[in-house]
Formats: sequence, C-alpha cells, structure tokens
Amino acid sequence: MEKDYRNHTQEELLIKIRELEKEVKKLNNQIIKDDRYGLNWIDCPE
Repeated sequence: MEKDYRNHTQEELLIKIRELEKEVKKLNNQIIKDDRYGLNWIDCPE
C-alpha cells in the first residue's frame, strides 16, 4: 500500500525525495552497467 504523505512537512518530503533520487540514480547506474554486459535482454519464450 502506498504511504500517504499529505500530512508530512515540506522538510520531511524533501528528505524522502532525496532518498528516492539516490535510489533512482543507483538503479540507473545498475542498468547502464548491465547494459554494457548485455544483461538487459530478456529472453521471451515464443
């Protein structure tokens, strides 16, 4: 279930945004790294 952030302060929300940005950056770096090794191709059964 998605957390409701409506009652949080702006500072709390900014902290959460920074955490999410770090996570996105980490995932993007992982995707780029995997892509270099050709790991992003998903085998689809015919």
